[in-house]
Amino acid sequence: MIKSLKSLMVDCYTKRARHLMTGRMMMGAAGGGVSYMEATGGTITTYGNYKIHTFNSSGTFTPTVGTDATYGDTVSLLVVAGGGAGAGLVGGGGGGAGGLLEGTDAQTLTSTSYTVTVGGGGTGASNDRGSSGSDSVFAGASTATAVGGGAGADRDGDTALSGGSGGGDSDTMNSPGSGTQSDSGGLTGYGNNGGTTSTNNVGTGGGGAGAVGGNNSGASAGSGGVGRSNSITGTGVYYAGGGGGGKDHDGGSQGMGGNGGGGNGGHAASSAHGDAGTTNLGGGGGGGSSNPATGGSGGSGCVIVKYKYQEAEYMVASGGTITTDGDYKIHTFNSSSTFTVEAIGTDSTYGDNVEYLVIGGGGGGGRWHGGGGGAGGYRNVTDHTVTATGHTVTIGAGGSTQSGNTYGNNGSDSVFHTHTSNGGAGGGYYLQDGKTNSNASGGGGGNSGDGGVGGTYGNDGGDGGVGGAGGGGAGAVGGDYDGVGGVGGDGEASDITGSSVTRGGGGGGNYNAGTGGAGGAGGGGAGASGSGAAVAGTANTGGGGGGVSNDSYPGQAGGSGLVIIRYKFQ
Repeated sequence: MIKSLKSLMVDCYTKRARHLMTGRMMMGAAGGGVSYMEATGGTITTYGNYKIHTFNSSGTFTPTVGTDATYGDTVSLLVVAGGGAGAGLVGGGGGGAGGLLEGTDAQTLTSTSYTVTVGGGGTGASNDRGSSGSDSVFAGASTATAVGGGAGADRDGDTALSGGSGGGDSDTMNSPGSGTQSDSGGLTGYGNNGGTTSTNNVGTGGGGAGAVGGNNSGASAGSGGVGRSNSITGTGVYYAGGGGGGKDHDGGSQGMGGNGGGGNGGHAASSAHGDAGTTNLGGGGGGGSSNPATGGSGGSGCVIVKYKYQEAEYMVASGGTITTDGDYKIHTFNSSSTFTVEAIGTDSTYGDNVEYLVIGGGGGGGRWHGGGGGAGGYRNVTDHTVTATGHTVTIGAGGSTQSGNTYGNNGSDSVFHTHTSNGGAGGGYYLQDGKTNSNASGGGGGNSGDGGVGGTYGNDGGDGGVGGAGGGGAGAVGGDYDGVGGVGGDGEASDITGSSVTRGGGGGGNYNAGTGGAGGAGGGGAGASGSGAAVAGTANTGGGGGGVSNDSYPGQAGGSGLVIIRYKFQ
């Protein structure tokens, strides 16, 4: 019994030791404070192998550095100051944007706390010049200071102020504010001057991080200078746009705020007040337009810190509707969007590899003894290499309904990155062949017409007789007229989502004096029987629409396409 107790104790100790060791190994593999940095402060998000700390108000960034020689103690930074206010009164100048600083792998930190200061926007004033924005500061290994944007000039002699970007002008006797932002704390600085005036009482734009503020022209005020795009969060965002000038003259227009949060200038015929710059983008406020009027306040700034926190073995991606199948993720796109590869994995086989299915929109059915529409092109590739970037996804629409006595309409193309599946071809009509559309399936022939020729990623449409024929499907040719309307060709099955699903069926043909053809398996729409209605192709299958006679109903639309992407994630 004593021996059994000792054995039990040893067994428990061994299991606990293995558990602790496994936990530590997992922490090291995941970068949990061993190889890569961990930190607190701000609002924390992730993008691929990186964490992003966004400070929209002042706070503290506290890292614990890792051991990795390249990334363990290194951060990228974006620092944007508060924007200057636009001036009130007649034709006020727009506020200058807050200065912008940016740098990739810009500072090397230690395990201590660093003060983060987020500058507020300048305050707009009624019938007067407002105030400049406040500085934003990252007090890191070296202090990085983004300078607050300068306030815009009013018509009563208060000149435009200089700042990160300078305020806009309002008086030909004065000059716009200068952009004073310089490099700071190892980061590259951006700021520009406000616009120059050639007409009194018409404001010019405040400077932006990306361009000088716009000059006025006759009765039209100058627009704010454009900001600068930065992708530190994983998505390109414009920051630090200048405020637009206000205008008080008849005719002309107020200045628009610069892209990056700049506020629009006021207009005497609508709203006299300038719009505020956007919060946490550092945009300048818009100038006021008349008496009385208030200039728009500047937008507050922000500080964003980014660092590597892991080295993923497998791909990290976003976009579409995401599901899982065992160790795989599936991104399904039923509408156009972007598949964004946030990080490539280290695994030599799966780290950058995807399987994809791209189906074009199905062709519409013909009208007047019409043939069925062909299925959209069907491409299923099991081994494709991608890079860490955004890949465009376009979902092709099905060919639209046809109310005239003519061919069905072709579907539209679906695209993943540079890989295109063409839309299915429209069905033929009386005495006319089915249509052909590049690599997709051909449309079914109309009464006495031949089937359209299928391309590389589809099949031929069937041949018409006394009635219309079926459109080609992804997996089979369309059926010929055979005493009834020709059936649509069957689609192709794929288990890319983890379950076998058939898509890309061809549309059925019409028989004016009898039974219409069934739609092909995989979303093909049935052809009309007699003078009845046909059935549309099913959405997001690329199925062809059914053909009709020339009576009360249109040739039916094809189904829209889709894109599905699959990859190993664990």
